[in-house]
Amino acid sequence: MNAYKNTVEELEKVLRQEVELYRQYADILMQDSTVMTKLNIDELEKNNKVKNTLLLKIKALDQARQNLVRQFAVSKGMTEERIRLIDICQKVSPAEAKRLLALRDQLEAIVTELKTVHTNTAALAQASLNWVNSSISTLHRLLSPTGTYNLQGKDEREAHFVGRVVEKSV
Repeated sequence: MNAYKNTVEELEKVLRQEVELYRQYADILMQDSTVMTKLNIDELEKNNKVKNTLLLKIKALDQARQNLVRQFAVSKGMTEERIRLIDICQKVSPAEAKRLLALRDQLEAIVTELKTVHTNTAALAQASLNWVNSSISTLHRLLSPTGTYNLQGKDEREAHFVGRVVEKSV
């Protein structure tokens, strides 16, 4: 009974830590939009390092959570594969189940928030890339020599931008 109780307490502790790390990750991810709009590359690199560190910590906690779930399954004679938190809640006291489900709900809410933030950040990044591509295309059209027609009636404009800004001709 004591090992089972310790496993549930450790699982709660790991889930609380995961909630906190995911919140920190969401905060940093939300800052990315602001940093991108200000074109602050140094700050963006700093945010990326923080996010990578948080993701490593989350991965370690996820592994710890999986180990605790396996320990719980073994102690209760449950099948270790595909065990869910709801399955664990059916085997613990109502108070423990309530705490575990509350932590699960918090994690689900944060994951939903992260998906929204990620979608918005990806849209901002895509819009920025589209603007850059459009600008490059405009520069290409402005800096490319105009085409002329050859004897076969085809346009002899260069098919690609050769990188010349100024063309020297005599």
